[in-house]
Amino acid sequence: MKIFKRVLTLILLVLVLALAGGMIFLNSVKTRAVPDYNAPVDLEALSAPVEVYRDSLGIPHIYAANEADLYRAVGYVMAQDRLWQLDLMRRLTTGRLSEVLDPGLVEADLLFRALDFPGKSRKVLAQTDPEILACLEAFADGVNQFIDQNRKKLSFEFTLLGYEPDPWESIHTLNLIGYMAWTLRSGWNTEMSLYKLQKAVSDTLFQELLPDMQHHNIPVFPAFMSGAGSPELISSMDDAIGIIEELGLQVFEASNNWAVSGQKSETGMPIMSNDMHLGLNSPGIWYQMHHVIEGQLNVTGVVLPGAPFVIAGHNEDLAW
Repeated sequence: MKIFKRVLTLILLVLVLALAGGMIFLNSVKTRAVPDYNAPVDLEALSAPVEVYRDSLGIPHIYAANEADLYRAVGYVMAQDRLWQLDLMRRLTTGRLSEVLDPGLVEADLLFRALDFPGKSRKVLAQTDPEILACLEAFADGVNQFIDQNRKKLSFEFTLLGYEPDPWESIHTLNLIGYMAWTLRSGWNTEMSLYKLQKAVSDTLFQELLPDMQHHNIPVFPAFMSGAGSPELISSMDDAIGIIEELGLQVFEASNNWAVSGQKSETGMPIMSNDMHLGLNSPGIWYQMHHVIEGQLNVTGVVLPGAPFVIAGHNEDLAW
């Protein structure tokens, strides 16, 4: 009996120690990537000091002497808060989700590889103004400096999945153009639904329900509308789209915009609003920032994680 009690006590002790060790490890993994916003950071290639202020909501206000310094800091600060989201968006647009998440995502990867966002991005890069390219490269360098400085304390998603993010490149930012176009493609689902409906009902009933599509003399994809095997292709596309929606990566739908004249506002100033039709996600698809270059730039608004420029925002004179 004494031996049994000793063995039982030993087992319980081992279990308690294992549980305590596991809790300590999980807590470390959970919190180690939380940045210290008050700590100074050494960034290479800065030509002058950059100051970053965080307001009560954690929104970064970045003050720099020039664009190269500004966007290098923007990349670093964004990676502080959203590195996992950056990598997830990159993997989506390049068809690499199944490498780290689930082999079952290969259908979604095949779809996005067929869309070939990088191929289109290379065409955009080839026509981009050198000054914009320099800003994109500075931003990418800021992201990569954060990765290099924090490999031992990346966010828990990287630890959980057992990999480190690849270096960020300018083309990854440009891929987000294709991503936004993709998520705003309401016609995709509509056309597929109409095609399925046309195959399921008689021509007479279909023409009663919808206008005669024969009046549209120039179809975008004639072979698709008349080719064999289209239902199978559509089913495969539907499956891939469903995967992306389940991951919460299908966030854009459309948007309503309106403006009010200053003659109708209490302040006498015009008002502009953008009602973005977005799904509820955490983290959200937008990242709020304030960029300042004294006497040159003073812009606040939202950016896409992975892109340095304010997409929806305002300066002292204009809102967009």
